[in-house]
Amino acid sequence: MNTPKPNRLLGFLCVVCFLNFGQVFSQDQGPNDAMGAESIAEKDAREENEIRNLFFNEEKDSVSSSQSEDDRINERLEALKESISQLLLEQKRIESLLLAKEKQATESIAPKKSSTLLITPKENNTDTQERTFTSLEDFTEKETPVLLIGEIENADDLSRTPSFSEGAASITIVPTKNTILKERLSPENPNTYLVKETIDTSSVGALKIHRVFIEKIGEAEADQALKNKKQTGKSFKGLERSSVAKSQKVYADFNGDRIKFNAHISSVDVAAECTTINFDTKNCKPLVVFNTIGGYLTSLSLPGSDRDFLLFSATINKDEFRKYFLFVLRNNEWELVIDSFSIHKSNQQEVEVPIRVDPNNPDNLMRYYSVFNLDNNLTTVNPWILREESVPKKSW
Repeated sequence: MNTPKPNRLLGFLCVVCFLNFGQVFSQDQGPNDAMGAESIAEKDAREENEIRNLFFNEEKDSVSSSQSEDDRINERLEALKESISQLLLEQKRIESLLLAKEKQATESIAPKKSSTLLITPKENNTDTQERTFTSLEDFTEKETPVLLIGEIENADDLSRTPSFSEGAASITIVPTKNTILKERLSPENPNTYLVKETIDTSSVGALKIHRVFIEKIGEAEADQALKNKKQTGKSFKGLERSSVAKSQKVYADFNGDRIKFNAHISSVDVAAECTTINFDTKNCKPLVVFNTIGGYLTSLSLPGSDRDFLLFSATINKDEFRKYFLFVLRNNEWELVIDSFSIHKSNQQEVEVPIRVDPNNPDNLMRYYSVFNLDNNLTTVNPWILREESVPKKSW
């Protein structure tokens, strides 16, 4: 009986130990499961955060990339604007150069007119006896007669010039910008110097330019010009207001009452480009013709009219043309019979009378005019062709 007690005790102890071990195992298993569950949740949260961060970073990168693209576009636009502004500046510079070149070309081919003036040299105290001519722009209207006639004490010396007369003092010089350089005086005329003034007129836009060139001329040419008080070459551009020779007068029955009276060109205003025609009767007011620089007068008798007509053959800025004005006097007022017309200088020798009555229509007048031949201008010597047309009368 005593023998089995140790075995039974040993078995009891084994059972107790087994039970205790099972409780410990079950208690350890619970925390392990909780730890495992928490680690999975943390892992899920971490993965979720990683996914969120990854998406946010991609969106941020896309926004930053789009912003950088806009910056690049703006930079390119600014560069293009800068290039455009530089191109505009270059265009303006080229246009100014072309304008200056065109101005030079215009001045080089502009028509030239010549006149003769008597200029008094200004004293210059040098041993070589050279004299410097005063700039024409320094001459005032009051000083001009004194400068033309000379100093009072030198009047006797000036009288040695055959063409000298006090009538020259009535000539008014156009203000210019040119100064005559030093020239040695001729021994024949120690106190005077005869020069020819050439006016070169050109236009650039609304600006009108007058350039003056002066050269020495002989006494014979100067005498003739000063005697007639007009320019050599029958031009009036060198003088602002110039008296015209008596040969420019016409005497006719302009009023139709068989009483003839005189018509003459009294003055030419180069600055305003107008010619004044005066009459020796009080009933006629002066006739001013604009856009002309002198010319000559002719009286015409046309069939079917009881009076003579006044034909003014005018000089204009275009040297290669002559312009014609036909006037009739009605109620002491001058009226244009037809509109003015121009004939090229190459055709003027073919025209004896530039206007006549139309034989087929008495109410019209036949007038000549010049036409430029575009077809044969390269092969013909003279590309200008003379034509004639019939035009209705405006006044008669």
